[in-house]
Amino acid sequence: MDASDADREIETQYEEAGEFLSELTRKFFGSDLARVVIVPGNHDVHWNRARQAMRPLQTAPPEIAKRALEPESGVRWNWRE
Repeated sequence: MDASDADREIETQYEEAGEFLSELTRKFFGSDLARVVIVPGNHDVHWNRARQAMRPLQTAPPEIAKRALEPESGVRWNWRE
């Protein structure tokens, strides 16, 4: 499968998922999208497109890797908040 076929396939899958989720929202929440939270996983990402959108940092904050692992780090997600 070439890149354009892969792009079309992922777009089709996203459209199908959107229709399915819209129907579930309509059925269970009267189409109130404010009551729905969707959390995609790593398999829901079109990595070729994501990589094309990424740009390397020219400079990174000092010791960012170490800071990211600290319990109260603001660099990464904090589950307590």
